[in-house]
Amino acid sequence: MRTAAWTTTLTCAAGLLGFALLGGAWGEGGGGGESIDARDAAEWRRPSGAVLLDSGRRLAVANESTGTVSLVDVETTTAPENAATFPLVSETAIGGRLTSIAPGPRDREFLLADAAGHRVLLSRMDEDRVAVVAEAPVARHPVSLLWSDDLRLVAVASLWSHTVTLFSISGAPESQALQAQAVIDLPFAPRLLASPSGTDWLIVADAFGGKLGLVDLPSGQLISLREIPGGNIRGLAISRDVRTLAISQQMTNGQAQTTNDDIHWGTLAQNVIRLVPLASLFDPSAALYRDSRVLQLGQPGFGAADPAGLVELESGDWLVTLSGTGDALIVNPFASPRARIAVGDRPLQVLLDASGRRAFAVSQLTNAIAVVDVEEGELDGLIPLGPAPPETPASRGERLFFSAGLSHDRWLSCHSCHTDGHSNGRLIDTKGDNTFGTPKRVLTLLGTRDANPWAWNGEFKELHDQVRQSIESSMQGRRPSAQQVADLVAFLHTLEPAPPLHVPATDAERDVVERGRTVFHREGCGECHIPSLTYTSNGVYDVGLVDEAGASKFNPPSLRGVSQRDTLFHDGRATSLRAVFEDYGHQLSGALDEPDLQALLEFLRTL
Repeated sequence: MRTAAWTTTLTCAAGLLGFALLGGAWGEGGGGGESIDARDAAEWRRPSGAVLLDSGRRLAVANESTGTVSLVDVETTTAPENAATFPLVSETAIGGRLTSIAPGPRDREFLLADAAGHRVLLSRMDEDRVAVVAEAPVARHPVSLLWSDDLRLVAVASLWSHTVTLFSISGAPESQALQAQAVIDLPFAPRLLASPSGTDWLIVADAFGGKLGLVDLPSGQLISLREIPGGNIRGLAISRDVRTLAISQQMTNGQAQTTNDDIHWGTLAQNVIRLVPLASLFDPSAALYRDSRVLQLGQPGFGAADPAGLVELESGDWLVTLSGTGDALIVNPFASPRARIAVGDRPLQVLLDASGRRAFAVSQLTNAIAVVDVEEGELDGLIPLGPAPPETPASRGERLFFSAGLSHDRWLSCHSCHTDGHSNGRLIDTKGDNTFGTPKRVLTLLGTRDANPWAWNGEFKELHDQVRQSIESSMQGRRPSAQQVADLVAFLHTLEPAPPLHVPATDAERDVVERGRTVFHREGCGECHIPSLTYTSNGVYDVGLVDEAGASKFNPPSLRGVSQRDTLFHDGRATSLRAVFEDYGHQLSGALDEPDLQALLEFLRTL
């Protein structure tokens, strides 16, 4: 744990890498709740989440790309005889890139995470406008928030910084301040957070793999690290009886092959809700795999790719969004489907209204919120958030990337393996090297525009060819059109490399990094990983590793963002950067002494 030394101040940090894929008119700088009504602006808002305010009479929606907050009157229904429509009463410019929204300490208050300004904001609804009450800097790239009413603490997960920051809120309502209490280092990149009421625990979920961190909130300490099979955790929910943690996730089978049969029967990819008893989660000696129960989603012919937000209904059924298919699925505790409702492109969050009879589904790539009647299991209406601009190749490509419509039976999307453009870190047998029985680690697509050639064996000289092969072979989808391939490539070209885990802040740290750069060049690392733009090269090399089919020449992955990878080498045998050199002596002329090895590692962590 690192004790934080800052208090509430304004941050002017630079924007998150990869910002503004779609729109972003208000997203480049900070703001403070300017009274600008942006409802008529033609922008891709990319809503990231929503909360209910004012005893359930207002729905506040955080819009990631535009840095705005939309307020919807969900008490007043127009056209009740048909599909319900609820009036959008305002859209207030906050600024930045709003990646998360969560309830605050009071009924009209809520919290926002700004990944462009690297800040957390406490905001309040005041006469259908939004005002920022307090803000504070936070570890870079915040992606989710949680308010613990029991302990009066705010928790903020920062993706690429691998941290959770805890804040307290002090002062009277008119002069509140966010005070950082602790910064907790994590051995993984976090995304989702949950905290069972009546406990002191904070549950932190891995953004890519299957790790779960347990943080003791009063002490600000990471107490336990658990792991479940699979990854792509995009939903956490506590059961109504506060006895179970529900996790929506995906499991991929490294022993299966990307054949039509293995995809059709759900052997390659399983989309599930995992129900974990909290007693087992909090018991370090308990086996989570044995104690948890899995609800299988989808069936042959009707895949259920990329489950995301979920909530337990009063009936005991579970409502889960399927971000790959654009549906909301209602299943009973035995996984029998009761209803499947189309709600929009890439639905990532769902929340119930105060009555528990109506749900709001937040779809990231749709400029609207879907309203679902959970009792009837049908769409009750849409809440438009504003007009959309004309589509671009990149925006069309983004929809394709996150859509399971490209795959056989809608079992998986590009995102299923390349989580948010990065990697789920798993081994997949895709025949990308022209063989089966040789599963390879999923490569990141962040920065892939500069990573030519593509595939582990460097077979594809054009990204268009790699994309086409992935759809037809790895996903067993129909042959894509030339425009679909071009649109996907346009989207991939927008993806910047993952940012470094470590940014040197002192002269001493910068001196170590420079020493590491010297070691990098002295050991000849730059011959395959050519600096300074790509840190890869257009070739294949024998580095002393052999796959199951006897292949020994591999294309070197780019080292940009290498600190954000859990495993390395084609088969993931190295579980850390240190292991690459210490355990495998990767291409070294001789063993490095500890100061040189540490300097080399620090240099690589800055790429």
